[in-house]
Amino acid sequence: PRPQRAAAAAAEASAPAERGRTCCARMAAPGRVPALAVVIVGRNELVYERRLAAGREEQAHVHQFVLHSALDMVEEKVWATTAMALSPHVDEFNEFQVRAWVAADGARFLLLHEKVADDLAKRTRTEDNIRSFFEEVNELYTKIVLNPFYEVDAKITSPSFDRRVAALAAKWGLG
Repeated sequence: PRPQRAAAAAAEASAPAERGRTCCARMAAPGRVPALAVVIVGRNELVYERRLAAGREEQAHVHQFVLHSALDMVEEKVWATTAMALSPHVDEFNEFQVRAWVAADGARFLLLHEKVADDLAKRTRTEDNIRSFFEEVNELYTKIVLNPFYEVDAKITSPSFDRRVAALAAKWGLG
């Protein structure tokens, strides 16, 4: 009971300072990268989209623009490599970077995040986390696509898929 009270008191004491910070400032703690959105583009259509950072409503259209414009860069890089992970990043715009992953069926996964610090150790850890996130999302996507009732390029509307993507983003320090 005593350690729980101390932890609760410490959390309560830090709450006012935490309320004044933006969501991305909270996420920018060491080992975390402020990820803003993830999209999956099938062969011809957008099949899934999730915003990972709340409180950035005014920039949602900019995020979509950056992600959609990065698709051209992804198409160029796809033909230059056989790797699924297109690294280190495929495009950047102002303070944003876009990472990409190409699934076996040609679907493209794009992750929009704020630029990573120049610190080599942090950049390496971030790249590893993003790669792991993409690998696990690829497994979820593969399960959806292998469902005999799934139609190619149909929107993924499964609440379970959405919850799992959000959980994976949190697990790998992206959301």
